Amino acid sequence: MTIKPVQKNVIVFLVILAAALSLLSYPFIKHMSTRAVKFDLTDDYQRSEDFDGIVYYRIDRAERDNLTPNDDGSLSNADPNYFVIEGWSGVANESVEIFNTHVLLLKDDSSVCYKLRTAMNSRDDLSDYAGNGFSYKDGGFVARVDSRTIPDGNYQVLILYQNDYHDFVIYTDTFIEVN
Repeated sequence: MTIKPVQKNVIVFLVILAAALSLLSYPFIKHMSTRAVKFDLTDDYQRSEDFDGIVYYRIDRAERDNLTPNDDGSLSNADPNYFVIEGWSGVANESVEIFNTHVLLLKDDSSVCYKLRTAMNSRDDLSDYAGNGFSYKDGGFVARVDSRTIPDGNYQVLILYQNDYHDFVIYTDTFIEVN
């Protein structure tokens, strides 16, 4: 089968167009992944204290970002508009197999809440955290938020735990101040 010159030009045009659209959309996608979304934290969400089981969690870091990734993969100086929240969570006697964790920011003891996207942060140090043969290593998470997407104020860091078909909120003792 031979490709006619017109067909070849169309194919080349479509490849160039796809590449250009991909490059143009990258900053938008990069920005969207750090955007906080208003979240309705209703009484429908069970609190971890009311969960029938033991919940492990820890917030390891909740602070302004000290390194910013560049498009080429290198790191540059801090961007004071971004916060990074890292930690992990798990349920006793259950390995984390399905990751679906989000960070929530609850403003000033109110009902105003924002949901952040997270990425799984696989942690070998949690392979056998409780010494019970269950692995929590895939319960690690990291969230990065552009503070310009939420109003100024004090926020309590919560964990929306939906791993392995659970659905509850962990209220932590960690707070961040956005100003």
